[in-house]
Amino acid sequence: MLAEAYIVTKNNDKDNLLSIKDFIRRKAGDSIRLQKSDNLNLHEHRNNHSEESIMFDDAIQYYKNNDYDLAVDRLMKILDMNSKNVRASWMLCYMTAIREDFEGAIIWGNRCIEIDPLFKEAYYILSLIHLQRNEYNDALEKLKKAIYIDPNFALAYFTIGNIYTLMYLHSQAMDCFEKANDLLSSDPFSKGVFQIEYFTVKELFSLIDLKFRTL
Repeated sequence: MLAEAYIVTKNNDKDNLLSIKDFIRRKAGDSIRLQKSDNLNLHEHRNNHSEESIMFDDAIQYYKNNDYDLAVDRLMKILDMNSKNVRASWMLCYMTAIREDFEGAIIWGNRCIEIDPLFKEAYYILSLIHLQRNEYNDALEKLKKAIYIDPNFALAYFTIGNIYTLMYLHSQAMDCFEKANDLLSSDPFSKGVFQIEYFTVKELFSLIDLKFRTL
């Protein structure tokens, strides 16, 4: 394992050892806490019953059913109707990225930022592409922009912690994990002993997928 250091808290209770991976997976699956912290801008469509929003609902459902081609078809039709629909552009960015067409995902991500410079999710996906390419500084830059837009973006803090772990900057990593925990949980972070582990880019994308499953 890349990072084998253990962060021991004040009570030094090693029986409470919990890996960061287990912790974030548990929190990512907790839709209530997620909705209090890292709501995707995609939630906004629920209060809007326009034709675009109905088609977006269809695209999300197709995505959930793993019908990616149909999802892409609906999203492209939305953009034919309104080329500035940032949520459709972001979904295309995300879906292109998970298919590992990173050049295509960069185009869609930059398109999102052109439409809405404050769309934090675009910066996040672009950061994962940089991370995949081991461009750590570029990834950190994108993540810090996302946090500037939304200081409560817990997943961005986890991902920065992930990058610092890969860089063997364990103290800075722990600060980020601690901040993310504060945003996601009412439980004091100092109750246990946490092992820092890094996530692969694929695993980070899976956390976004967990968010979609709670829409």
